[in-house]
Amino acid sequence: MVTLICLILTIFGSLNWLILGIFSFNLVAWMVGAGIGARIVYIIIGLSALWLIGIIIWKRGKISTI
Repeated sequence: MVTLICLILTIFGSLNWLILGIFSFNLVAWMVGAGIGARIVYIIIGLSALWLIGIIIWKRGKISTI
């Protein structure tokens, strides 16, 4: 369950970068504000990415189910 949540958060973070790159619009800052709220969301998304990297390393690249 944790891995699925991390995957969703990481995809959301990636889509935010896409929107920021194309439209110069920060979805996270718009949703939670540009201050500490956005920093917390970015930290959670970054930790989610680290979790997924750990899963890939732990499973040696063999991802069959999440």
